[in-house]
Amino acid sequence: MADTCEVCGAPGEEVFPPGWTRVHILCLPCALRKAAPDLPEETVQALAHWGERDRARPHP
Repeated sequence: MADTCEVCGAPGEEVFPPGWTRVHILCLPCALRKAAPDLPEETVQALAHWGERDRARPHP
């Protein structure tokens, strides 16, 4: 069973960046919002789209 984001319920992954007090299960947009709350929403969406696009590409 895949992990789901604690915030929105989308597929997520464990994230534990420096400075956070515990591991969170978050999707990329929610992780960006939590890590950088001042980031404009259009930037969050653009970065999330880019990240999903990169994740879908096969890696050598």
